[in-house]
Amino acid sequence: GGPALATGGTFTTPALTASRQYFVEATTGSAETVGRPVPAATTSATASTYGLVFTATSSFTLTSVDVYPASTAGNLVVQVQDNTGTLIPGLAATVAVPAGTGTTAFTVPLNFNVPAGTGLRLVAISSPSLVREGSVGGFPYTSPSGAVSITNGYITGTSTTYYYFYNWQVSTACAGPRTAIQVNVNPAPAQPTLTATYNGTTTTLTSSAATGNQFYFNGVAIAGATGQTYVVNGAATTYGSYTVVVTNSAGCSSPASVATVVTTTRAGIAGASLRVYPNPTPTGQVTLELSGFRSATQLAVIDALGRLVRSEMLPATTGVITHQLNLAGTAPGVYMLRLTNADGVETRRLIRE
Repeated sequence: GGPALATGGTFTTPALTASRQYFVEATTGSAETVGRPVPAATTSATASTYGLVFTATSSFTLTSVDVYPASTAGNLVVQVQDNTGTLIPGLAATVAVPAGTGTTAFTVPLNFNVPAGTGLRLVAISSPSLVREGSVGGFPYTSPSGAVSITNGYITGTSTTYYYFYNWQVSTACAGPRTAIQVNVNPAPAQPTLTATYNGTTTTLTSSAATGNQFYFNGVAIAGATGQTYVVNGAATTYGSYTVVVTNSAGCSSPASVATVVTTTRAGIAGASLRVYPNPTPTGQVTLELSGFRSATQLAVIDALGRLVRSEMLPATTGVITHQLNLAGTAPGVYMLRLTNADGVETRRLIRE
């Protein structure tokens, strides 16, 4: 059971949070014509819930009908009703009909999906003047497959008048058995973390996940870097932003780890102290409080992609000094402060709001 979600050879599900089943079926069908093909006269009348009564042995699509306008233009309001005169939900349309002289067909597109039933009615609730034929006989008009049979006209009861609707175009479909398709939703791996270990001439990056890793450098996958660790060799061209993504056996990928910016492979400066505040900085104005930097120190500000944003030289000091760093002109984001001298390297993470 259940209504059709789509037709065609492919279907893309909406976003799913849990596993579920879908069902697919194949249908075959045919197009048929039923009813009087054209009128034999041009007598006409405006409608007031006039039409035709029909029986459908199975559901079908009423693609279109022809009407013959016989006067000025106007709106045709058409419905399919059940045998009590109640509108079948969704089977109503209002169509603008041009002026005519009763001799030229106007095709009314409907595309009504009509259910099986007996004593169903196709009626014009209101209309401009349209051709209808009184006491024509010939009922019933039955489609070649027998799926649709027009049994009589309708005013307030049965009638031998053929009202308005000629050359019915109908299509029927026969559905095969439905086949279940199981769609499984597999949870994505947790976001991994990266740990950096400085080894003097190299830096070792270690993922928190034991398997399924893929390391990225500045957003580009590193060929062959699929183990739990990746070693940055210390060349200047390898300095930049590193992340790792974990993919499980079901092919689901985690969010990328928080970026680790590698700007050096050297150890920190023994005996040195560095404070950075405020951090985060909403204005870009930052105070650096330094002590123990016994030789001149290069200050570099590096963005999350490993690009140098600012560079300054700080003097040597044996005591505590403060230095004002102005990043007001930089974009919001995560930056790395790198202080390098002959004794080593110190780094700090800075957030510009």
